[in-house]
Amino acid sequence: MASEKFTDVETAVSKINGGDLITFSGIELNRAPMSLIREIASQGKKNLKIISIPNPIATDFLIKSGCVSHATFSFNGIYFEDGFVIMPNFRNA
Repeated sequence: MASEKFTDVETAVSKINGGDLITFSGIELNRAPMSLIREIASQGKKNLKIISIPNPIATDFLIKSGCVSHATFSFNGIYFEDGFVIMPNFRNA
């Protein structure tokens, strides 16, 4: 019989260990898997290395939650009509 291919968010995140390298989808302000991101913070994952695609909200949330030890990114800000803004927790880290 084939193995189960679907699981709940809590179980998926429980497989992430401290120090793991992770990435997630989404672009700009859309389609970030925020329920997954919130669960990572909820479970208290620490020392994560993140490869962040252009979606600053999820990375900023994990930085504020104390989950990130290293972030690699090509773009980590938001562009509004009035100009470019770097995410606050990223700037303070």
